[in-house]
Formats: sequence, structure tokens, C-alpha cells
Amino acid sequence: MAESLWNATHLKMKTNDLLAKTVILTALILADRSALGLEIADAAGTWRIINFSMPSRLTVQTDMHRVVTGITEAEHFENSTGTLNVQANGSFSGSVPDPITGTIALGGQGELIVNANSQDGPQTLTFHINRTADFMTTCGTTPDGFNDLILGLRAPAALQASDLAGQWNATAFQTPHHLVLERNSSNQVINIRGLGSFGVYGGVMTINTNGTLSGQIENPFTGTIDSAANGLVNVTINGEEGPEPLTLFVNASKDVMALLQSRFDANDNHQELMIFQKAPTNNAARDLAAHWRIITFNAPMLTQVTDTFGRVTGLGGSTTFEVARQSLVAGHDGFFTAQVGAVATGTFTPASSGLVTVNVQVPGEGSDTFSFQLNSSQTLLSSSRDIGDGYELLLVTKSAPASGPVRDFGLVSIPDVAGMTLNWAATTNGGLQVSTNLTSWQTISNTVGQHSYTAPVAGPAVNFYRTVEFTP
Repeated sequence: MAESLWNATHLKMKTNDLLAKTVILTALILADRSALGLEIADAAGTWRIINFSMPSRLTVQTDMHRVVTGITEAEHFENSTGTLNVQANGSFSGSVPDPITGTIALGGQGELIVNANSQDGPQTLTFHINRTADFMTTCGTTPDGFNDLILGLRAPAALQASDLAGQWNATAFQTPHHLVLERNSSNQVINIRGLGSFGVYGGVMTINTNGTLSGQIENPFTGTIDSAANGLVNVTINGEEGPEPLTLFVNASKDVMALLQSRFDANDNHQELMIFQKAPTNNAARDLAAHWRIITFNAPMLTQVTDTFGRVTGLGGSTTFEVARQSLVAGHDGFFTAQVGAVATGTFTPASSGLVTVNVQVPGEGSDTFSFQLNSSQTLLSSSRDIGDGYELLLVTKSAPASGPVRDFGLVSIPDVAGMTLNWAATTNGGLQVSTNLTSWQTISNTVGQHSYTAPVAGPAVNFYRTVEFTP
């Protein structure tokens, strides 16, 4: 499967002797301020949980004639919903959908550690949690061959239909409900149903203060909100196939909703996850300056290969599915540095109606462009797209500030034949400083408010660099 730049695995860089002359002091720099981070009590409340699973790979079995007789993971597409009740001390209980208990604790910046006990035994998961502590997500591969994506939305204390009025942007990720293997009398596979169910799409929905709604997600539709309470929004959608009741989960900020659908009958074979985000009233690059954590959830584009007898002899395309957890740090001007398997740089370019264009460059790997959607509290970016030979879902959560007087500027160094370029997430009142002894520091004047600097080849044998914020 063609590799997204959000999941690059290595850097191809030319090196020179500048590395022998320069030492970089990176990442966390002390600033004279006290940032307010999250506390465990901020996550207290009722969480609505969605689990969406697909295989980590497909293993094709063949007979002596090289005709497919089975796919081990054909049933490894699953979905479920549940509820967790989290207490202010971090303990929780609930069903997801099986009974579960445990505790939560804060991890690294923007991370929540969940220690759970269920009928399957103890398990520890690392979630990404947004700054408002009302949306969390994680992904990973299980020992039994599933790629899991888990979402949690903390329910609002009170909810009515008028709270949801506004424009909502939608993004969706779809897989088969399961793969159906049709066989001949010799137990050989002659058709695989469900391979065409992989896909992504998006759209827009407008909710009025009276609870009526309309929009277009693939096709035009209208509808009504029938009830809204306890973090659940029940709607009736009127589309091409007539009235359809749906239930969405909504977060405490009332600007993210999630919908899980699953259907298997003579006409449908799919499961899909839809994310709705209420568009912000203003959308500027400076509002995106933060530490962000990334979830990547990828499926390949698959076809079946047949012989002259119509028997399936294999699968065209990659049979590997991908998940990854990554991060980036953005500055006031939209420039960011990212750790996506390799070091990358890029820019956020906000537009109207909650849309954000993201350009990413990985040295030696090329560039890529993404279209994201942003919620009104500006704590979640989402994107689903066709990447040529596969499909990709990205969920990017804004982290709360790190506890204590620290700031992560995401400082990275990228050497090439011309020298060494330092990149960082810029602030309007910050810049780059240089020292030869780690004691006396001088500000490099043309870096104030900027995000990059190219170190000269000529200079002292050793230089130290750090990014600083001059005033809170």
C-alpha cells in the first residue's frame, strides 16, 4: 500500500561534517510561566465508547492448484458501543459492551493511560485526549490479529436540540461487515463479497434551532432531532431509502458527534464510522498553535484475482492494514514539526467553515496535502481520504498544556548539503538562542517570531541552540 507521509518510516538525508560542529539542545525549554494542564477530575463523567475493528492483515489459504480456499481473518471486522462512568479519583466502571472496571491516569502531554480489568484479564491502553477532556481515541493491534480504533466522547451535563444548531462537517471511514467467500462444489472460492465496501467520504449537515436538519453526505437528506439527552442524539433521517433512525454520541463541548453504523443483508455489507464536527466561527493559524497527537487508521484497496475458470487465485493489492500513533507541534504562524515515523515539517492553512489544509514535507520522501475538518473548540482535526491504493482516517487531538513552566517547541534539526536547518513551532514572542558553553546565551535576532534558522558552516567547534519564549 502506498505510504502516507503521516506514516513515513525513515529519512533519506545527506550528511556532512556540520554535525561534528553543532549540538542541538532540543524539545523542552523552561519558560517563566505556569501552564494549566489537565487533571484526572477533568475526565470525570459518562463516556460513550465506540470500538471499530478490522484485520491487521489478511492471510490467504490456497489448495494445490493455487486456488483460494479460505481467508483466515475474513471475520475480523467488528464494531461495538458501550458506556464508561469515570469518577473524579480516576476509577471507572461500565460495559464496552462487556463489563469492565479500572483506573485512568495522565501520561505524557495529551495522553491518558487506561488500566482496565475485564473478563479477558488486565489490559493497559494509551489514549490521546483533547484539551477539553471530552474526546479521546486510541488505536493498536491486538494479539489475535485485530486492528482496533476506539473513540470516547464525554457526555454533556445537559443537552437539548438547540445546543447543536449550526453547520456540521462530516467525515466517514467504511469497511466490510465481513468478507463472504462464495465457493464451488470443490470448496474453492469463486467470489469474495465485501472487497468493494472499503471507502471514505464526507459531507455537510446543518442543524436548525428547532431541531430540523438538512445536508448532503453522498446524497441530499433532511431530518429531525427526536431527542437529545445523556450524551445521545436520536435523529430520523429522510433520504433516498426513506426514514432511517440513527443514534449519535455527542461530547461535552457539543461540537463533536460520532455515529456507528453496521449492516449486513442481501444489499449491504458494511460497517462505518462517521465523525461530525461543528464548524468554528473563526479559524486562524494562531488558534492551532499547540502540541497535537495523531491517530492513523489505514485499510488497503483490495481486489480479487481470478483464473480462466473463474476461481479466485489471490488478492490484488496489499493485504496489510496499518495503525499508528504520532505527534506534531504547531506554532503561531501555522508552521509545525512532526514525528510521523520520520521527522517532518509542514503548515496549517485554515479556511472558512472549519476547513484546514495541511501540507507536509518529509526530507527525502516528498510532500503531501491533506484536507482536515476542525471543531468549534478547535481541539480535534479529522480527515478521511483515498490515498491511491488504500483508505486513511486521521484523528488529531490538541493536547492540554504540559504541567509546570515548560513549553515543547518541537525543535528538530535537518542536515543537508547546504548546512543544517533548525525548525521549531514559533511563537510571536520567542526565538532561537545560541551558546558555546551552556551558560551564556545570545538571541539570534532574525529568529524572533520565526520558525527556522540555517546554522552557518563556519563557526565555533561546538554550538548549543535552544528555543525560548521571552515573556509569558
